[in-house]
This record gives sequence, C-alpha cells and structure tokens, in this order.
Amino acid sequence: MCNLVDSGGQAKFVIQSSECLLNGNIEVRRSKKLYHGDKVSFGSTVDLDVSTEVKKRGYVFKPKIKKVKPLAKADAEGNLEFGGRYRSEEWRAERKVKKADRKVKNRKSK
Repeated sequence: MCNLVDSGGQAKFVIQSSECLLNGNIEVRRSKKLYHGDKVSFGSTVDLDVSTEVKKRGYVFKPKIKKVKPLAKADAEGNLEFGGRYRSEEWRAERKVKKADRKVKNRKSK
C-alpha cells in the first residue's frame, strides 16, 4: 500500500523475517487486518500511522459496529430462551410443546 518494497513476494519475505512491527510488537501474519490507530514500523526508519495513510489515499475507514444480542426470555417454567427477535410466538409455543414431549419420552425410556 505504501510502496516500501518492490513486490508482494518481497513484502512476504520482509514480514516473515520479523522486520515489521505493529504497535511495537513483531507481526508475522501477512493478512493481518489493520485498524484505526494502529502504528506500523518497517525497519528502523519508517513509522506509519494507519489512519493517516488511509486518509492520504482517499480510502474510507468503516468503523466496526458491534451487533446487540437479544436478551434471554424466561418462560412460565423459568427456562431461559435465547432465540432471536425474528421468532414468532407461535414458533415459541410449538418449541415448548416439543421440549415437553422429549422430556416425557426420556422419562419413559429410563
């Protein structure tokens, strides 16, 4: 991205020979995802800030948005149900009946 080496093969060699640092630590993964605020060092002379380099080239940084997980619902018996919001009440009722049937079958088989 920054044209510090001539080719991808040379970049692979440089990375695997531990000449690159990411946030002060040796980084040997070739496909490491870089985030806003990361600092990359190459050799002893080149220090790059990822967000500055991205802005120079006109790229857009997409912030990672964490999805909110639905809270567990407790049924009449106190069992927690971790289903998603898309499930209908009919589906939930049908599931409870199936669970009850399985419990009865398990008791009979013992």
